[in-house]
This record gives sequence, C-alpha cells and structure tokens, in this order.
Amino acid sequence: MGRLPWRDLGIDELRDGEGEPLWYAIDGAFRGGSSNSRPINSDTRPNLLYHRSPAHPAEPIVAVILAPGAPLPGQRRTADTRLDRHHYFESFGPADNRRPGGPYMNGVDQHQAPALNDRLLAITPPILFDVIERRVGNELHQLLQSYRARHGRWPAAAVPDSPACRRSTVATRPEDGCLPAAGRCSGRLPAPNLLNYRYEPSRAVWQLLPSAQRITVPAWLNVNLWHQVTFYAVDGNLIDGAALPTAAQPCRAGLQLDGRAHAALLILPGAPGEASGRQVQPYSAQLADYLIDPANQSAWTVGLPLDLHSPSRPNRLLLLDPIN
Repeated sequence: MGRLPWRDLGIDELRDGEGEPLWYAIDGAFRGGSSNSRPINSDTRPNLLYHRSPAHPAEPIVAVILAPGAPLPGQRRTADTRLDRHHYFESFGPADNRRPGGPYMNGVDQHQAPALNDRLLAITPPILFDVIERRVGNELHQLLQSYRARHGRWPAAAVPDSPACRRSTVATRPEDGCLPAAGRCSGRLPAPNLLNYRYEPSRAVWQLLPSAQRITVPAWLNVNLWHQVTFYAVDGNLIDGAALPTAAQPCRAGLQLDGRAHAALLILPGAPGEASGRQVQPYSAQLADYLIDPANQSAWTVGLPLDLHSPSRPNRLLLLDPIN
C-alpha cells in the first residue's frame, strides 16, 4: 500500500476533490515483478477484501484506489506525515483502510460511518479478467492460426486431468509439460511453447522443431499458465497426427456448436464468483468448474460427440476456423 504510481502508469498525478494525492493497494498474488513468482490467470484468487459500503459484506478484490478526503479530527497532514497512513485514512467495524492488507471499506454512508470519509474504487477479478481475457484470446487465436498455417492442421487437445496440465509453474521440458495427447479432441489447451515439438517415434522422444517451423509464443502467456484454464476442442478429422504418438483410439470426427460444424474453438472461463456461477477450484479436473452451461460440461468426456452450445458469460468463446 502506498501512493498511486502515476509516473509508472504514464499519467499526470491524480488528486481527490480535497487536493490530496491518491493511494493504492494491490493483492500480493497480482503484484508484478520479482516480488511475485506465481502465475496470474483467471484461476488466481485474491485475498484482499473490500466493502462497497458499511452495509455491504466483504468481497475479494485485486486492487483498490483510495482517496483520503479532508482530514478528520486527530489527523495532521504535514511534510513529516505525508506517508503516514493514519493521518489519511480511517477504520470502521471490521475494516481498516490504514492497514496494507485491509479489509477496506468505501466511506459512502456518512450516517452509518460518520468517522469514515475515505472514497475507494476497487478492481474486482471480473473487471480485471474481462479485459485480460480479450488480450489472451487474441494471442491464442494468432498462435493457433500460425500453427495451422505451418502444419496444415490443428494440434490435438491435452489431457485435462493430467498432473502435467495442472502445474503451478511452467514446464521447460516437453516430457514434463502439458502436451497434445493422441486421441484427444477436447481438453485443456496444450502449453503453447510445447506446440513447437514433434514426437519422434523411432526414438520415442519429443524433438524441438527447426526454428523456421516454430511459432512465436509470448513469454507472459506461458509463464502465467493460461493454457491450463482454457477449454479447447477440435474436429478429430483435422488433428495434426504427425506431432503425436499413435493413438490407441482416435477421437471422434466432427465438432458442432449450436448445430453448426466448426474446425476448432476455445472457451476462456472468466473470473469465478457467485454472480458468474463459476466455482473456485484452481486447475480443477472438473469441467463444470470452468464452463457454467450444463450442456457443455461433459465435453471433456472421451467418446462423446462434441456438440457444444454458445457459452454464457463469463465464459468467452473464440471460434478458430469455421467450416463453410
């Protein structure tokens, strides 16, 4: 918790209606840089809590911007107290806006909390991931289109309940990572960096492709394990089998969405929470913890036809290549 880093944001210094500089607090799981080595994706859970008003229960937030307002009795704002939170913020009930870990409370009701004049603006997981998943979806769309352009087909899906696809850190060796799996038309998206490997049956090893055949993968996409929270489905007739060991049982041909044939698609889950209906189970082996529509929740089951329905929010659909 500290002053809003307006220089880092590339903006002018912002102040509230009383001329006071804005402050800022962020949940540790979402902090950037070397202080946080954990991945950040839509399965990341904040511990920071926030009350929209004295009458509202606490909810988890990613970050909060605080406007201190005019000084109250006992607060002294001088050069020597400019970084002392006790001279800018107050506490009420279970909340303490002076404490770096909160819980925080928006002082919008002067009748209920007359000694709390702080004004707060919170960033919740749904607000954050609605924006981030647009960028993630665009990157994944480009990666898979590049893969198809180079190899003529789409990668197979990864096994959703494999420990290799439910890691807490990215794998650097293909044998440890979330690879495309023979006979899988639906599952998690394979790790993008491992799409640059081919299976060599004569040696039973995964071999890195020549540089001219590789797709470029943004480092942040891999490190933050976005593939582990992404549902992926592909028509079994269009899978790049040359990249895989021989399948014991080929997956079913065909992929339908709302009764129309498609080649491949992705569904990003969105942030979990009571409003969305999405459960809170990081890297869950249950598809129902990612896709909220019951009609789509059996789509990881091997052998069933891939007959999906357009997903409801917060799930986000990306069609990769419709078949005309």
